[in-house]
Amino acid sequence: MKKLKISDDYKRHLIKFFLFFFVCPFLLVSVICAVRGIYRVPTVSMQPTFRKGSFISVMNKNVMRGDIVVFKSKELKKTLVKRVLGIPGDTLQIRAGHVIRNGKEISEKYVKYWGGKSGSFKVPKDHYFLLGDNRSDSLDSRYWKNPYVLKSAVIGVVRK
Repeated sequence: MKKLKISDDYKRHLIKFFLFFFVCPFLLVSVICAVRGIYRVPTVSMQPTFRKGSFISVMNKNVMRGDIVVFKSKELKKTLVKRVLGIPGDTLQIRAGHVIRNGKEISEKYVKYWGGKSGSFKVPKDHYFLLGDNRSDSLDSRYWKNPYVLKSAVIGVVRK
């Protein structure tokens, strides 16, 4: 049986084909994700709003109460996703996962799993108070050594 000889020209074409159809799309998607701000939800703390592993994109805009944000946690050394429940000046009381903000209990239809640590908090200037939607399984402001996240740690607001 004769051994088939592959020409150098054919090998170059195969390499170009591989690069064009496999490597280039991978690089393109990576660049788009980096530029557009696409992140992956790292935990179950935002269920049912987002499942663990969901991809989300962020935009730069002023953060408001109720926004979902992506931020860098200095304490945990991770990028996380949580909902803003308190802005500078807010006083919060948490009871079994329910939030009383500035003396009024707020309606949170997105929360399906209540529970977790209770406490009282006063949000300082240039900070936010953040909770996961899955209150019974969220490591959030209620549990951190410093319960407040600096405004500068917020990467962006999740697009709806």
